[in-house]
Amino acid sequence: MRKVFAILLTDLGCEVTQAADAADAMHRFASAPWDLLVTDLNLGSSIDGEEVARKMTRRIPRLPVLYVSSDCSAFKGEVGPNQRLLQKPIAASQFAEAVEELLATD
Repeated sequence: MRKVFAILLTDLGCEVTQAADAADAMHRFASAPWDLLVTDLNLGSSIDGEEVARKMTRRIPRLPVLYVSSDCSAFKGEVGPNQRLLQKPIAASQFAEAVEELLATD
């Protein structure tokens, strides 16, 4: 799904940075912060998408976050004003709408 999301974001005019895993994402973010974080809740590692977002929003509190998951019940927190949670499968139009909405709140 990461590649599909990258294509959709590029089509929306976004510059995309892809990360192989949570550690890679946090390293890349530390060297060049992003305008939007798109993350799955389940990253297949000891750290999940919510924890990645928490760490990044400590640095940039208003960082928009788009969570995606095939199991939204895995979301433990509350969806904040700069955040959206989408259930997979996600229509391209639904993804685009969420991204545009989040970037407009910045």
